[in-house]
Amino acid sequence: MNSKKMKKWVIYGVIALTILGPQTLIHENIHADESTTTIENGNEQAKKGTIEISIIDSSSGQVLKSFDITDFSNVQLQVHESEIESQIASLKGYILDPSQGSYAPNFVGGETAEAKFYVKRATSGTINVNIIDSSSGQVLKSFDITDVPGHLLESHESEIETQIASLKGYVLDKSQGSYAPTFIGGETGEAKFYVKRATSGTINVNIIDSSSGQVLKSFDITDVPGHLLKSHESEIETQIASLKGYVLDKSQGSYAPTFIGGETREAKFYVKKDTDGISKINTTDASNAQVPKNSDAKVLNHSSELTESQAQKKSSIDKDIKSQKIIAIEKNRKVYHILGKALVFYLIV
Repeated sequence: MNSKKMKKWVIYGVIALTILGPQTLIHENIHADESTTTIENGNEQAKKGTIEISIIDSSSGQVLKSFDITDFSNVQLQVHESEIESQIASLKGYILDPSQGSYAPNFVGGETAEAKFYVKRATSGTINVNIIDSSSGQVLKSFDITDVPGHLLESHESEIETQIASLKGYVLDKSQGSYAPTFIGGETGEAKFYVKRATSGTINVNIIDSSSGQVLKSFDITDVPGHLLKSHESEIETQIASLKGYVLDKSQGSYAPTFIGGETREAKFYVKKDTDGISKINTTDASNAQVPKNSDAKVLNHSSELTESQAQKKSSIDKDIKSQKIIAIEKNRKVYHILGKALVFYLIV
């Protein structure tokens, strides 16, 4: 090689090393806390920057919500679009005002920037809900639900289920229909829910004597699936009332079971003897009873003209005689239990 050219290359190399330094030859990876940053030409690891987000009512200028988002330098705020939209959605009744606000700012390392997003009151949207018989196609019920734009009809699930439940004998046909539609401001959408005839379920009700365990009465009640037996409370109470001398034993039994389509379940209700309804006679032992004298009784009974004191005495004797007759009758009473029923016999002397 020509010695002059060699000298030139050496000179150029010395100049380059002198100006740029040895770092131009370095290429290494430095492991940061959150990521691996490649450093070339001596650049330091990129620092994170913060953007303070303000969500503002475009009508009043009021800041409704404020929060910070942090990311690496030069990353666009638009990357966090879903996070910002979630924050706006949490402000019930508001939607983004697209005429103002922007995702434009970038994160700048070590600095805090600001971004403003404007929102406005949402114009309500309406969804017309039709409940349709899946067999005949007939619309059984139609009603409107109104909510703010962006909300799913699914958030009104309980209201729709209540409307379906009001159609006695029907249940939701899960093979069709959907909660998918969303509300759109100022517009009326449509949703269809299909129902089918419910297969009836049966509950066999047994009324049982809580003392003996004997089944006094048994009967079936049929209803559509999901209905509680409690809705037939009056019917059960009527059956219990027909058992003369018994009342419901509230310490046992329940109205809890529900009807299940195509199945027969069982419910037990316990009753007890009605002791409160039995008349009680206060009697006096015959040996201690005051028996009027026969002579007094005969005289007063056959006398046509009585003085006031004699009349009072006669009345008292009459009461005593009546009382003694009752005592005598009660003493001669015999009670027999035949086929679970109490039969009372009186021996007349």
